[in-house]
Amino acid sequence: MIRDDGWDGLMKTCLLTLLSLLVASSSSAQLPYTEKQLISYAKSIDVKTLDHSLASQRLEDWLQSGPPHARIGWSMEDTCDLKPVSDSTDYPLCTRIGFSRNGQGGFFLVQVGTTRTGIVGPPQLYGAIDVFEGVLVSTGYAERLSDLPALLDQPAVTGGVQKLYEEIVAHHPIGIPTGTEMAAIRPYLSKRLYEQLQTAQACQDDYKGQHPTPRGTSKPPGWKSGLFSGEGSHASPVAALVARKEKQNDGSYLVYAELEPLEAIIDRAHGPRAFYGGYTWQVVARVISENGQFMVDDVRIFDRFPAEGPSRLLSDSFAGCDHSHWTGQAAENK
Repeated sequence: MIRDDGWDGLMKTCLLTLLSLLVASSSSAQLPYTEKQLISYAKSIDVKTLDHSLASQRLEDWLQSGPPHARIGWSMEDTCDLKPVSDSTDYPLCTRIGFSRNGQGGFFLVQVGTTRTGIVGPPQLYGAIDVFEGVLVSTGYAERLSDLPALLDQPAVTGGVQKLYEEIVAHHPIGIPTGTEMAAIRPYLSKRLYEQLQTAQACQDDYKGQHPTPRGTSKPPGWKSGLFSGEGSHASPVAALVARKEKQNDGSYLVYAELEPLEAIIDRAHGPRAFYGGYTWQVVARVISENGQFMVDDVRIFDRFPAEGPSRLLSDSFAGCDHSHWTGQAAENK
């Protein structure tokens, strides 16, 4: 057998050339940083370089052990939340720092370099620091790192309202809740509102005694709606979501919740539910601090979104009662 050394040499040369091209291509595509390197660098940043009003301290230590006393998480944000439009653009390179404490949470970005050059230049805050309760309810925002602790010190006030309306969606109480319905919502009601509902229940019982029916199910006029949500289809909301809050001068908060009625649902062949727009209406719960927790003390129910126009206050719903006795006078004079 005759061996063609020239052909073998040519093949070897081609293979070596191809291999070198692949290695070169891989090297050129390799980023000048890793997520681990970025996060390690961000943790060690001196907070004084980000906010000159702060004393020198590692960023990680300041967030965990300093005034924020927060739980934190780190990740790479390779374009600082910008939407890339060109592969040739040298975008800012950021680390995203998430934080949470006592029901408040959020994140901020620290720019540490650029996507093409990696870690370079002095680090700086990139945009504002946003703080939320849950997902949607804004507590506020800060332009400086030193303002973050004060935002985290704000009480979380909306959780009770969200849970209350999740129970309203689940049970759809009509009139004064009783039994399991009342047991489900009692943890979120203030002492005053709970006692008012109990007094109203006694008044309703007195009304039944004055207006007996074969089934004993009579209720005073106007007491057959959803006290916490509204009349008609609004008595049976299928979804509820707390959207915002407003602090009042007396220390209470107004918490706005958006509700959806049954007719807003689109049935996608028994798949995920979606909602038509334009059906939402709002309720505004007043919450007060009671034994270290924020409890619902009253609710104003509006007919539509946003919270303006005709409305009624839950605590004004028991016209005709004189404490636990039914007189009917207020209902007749209304």
